[in-house]
Amino acid sequence: MIHSARIRAAAYFLAIIAAMLFSSRATAQSIADSGLTCPSSGNGPYNWQLDQAPLTTTFSSETGFCTGIGFFQIPEAGHPTITLPAARTIHEVHGNYAFAVWNGGTCNNGSIIAKILDQNNNQIASVKLEQFGVATVDVPFNATFPSGLTVTSLTEQFYADQCPALTFSWSLVMN
Repeated sequence: MIHSARIRAAAYFLAIIAAMLFSSRATAQSIADSGLTCPSSGNGPYNWQLDQAPLTTTFSSETGFCTGIGFFQIPEAGHPTITLPAARTIHEVHGNYAFAVWNGGTCNNGSIIAKILDQNNNQIASVKLEQFGVATVDVPFNATFPSGLTVTSLTEQFYADQCPALTFSWSLVMN
């Protein structure tokens, strides 16, 4: 009889855990957009995706740049704002930056300044990378906001420099 009660208790707890997992997935939301950083040349695409679950928000983005693009901001005119489905207070950010310098141009060197800002222009993540020669670099990072940062929307800003085509991507988990 004790064995039967343990089995019923274990089944009950497994049912509760399964209900929590399925209900949290049901409330997760995702938004995305894409466009061109260099529309006249047809290269330099970008895309981003924002996934908001009950406890975490994940932001992923990849942006290609043409030679000498200079300043570029996402969202750009005519594209949807990167708005979180619900306001989120962020205490920690973890993620990875990736930067690639492609063969081409006259110097094969690249540099970029990249930022993610909230609705009040607070920097959530930022980096300055330089790559000498054709190569890629991956940089893990983390940050904390001890008093929390309430975020309702995001903006990406870039300043890409040098002569070959460049690709920058990041994936951030915010909680």
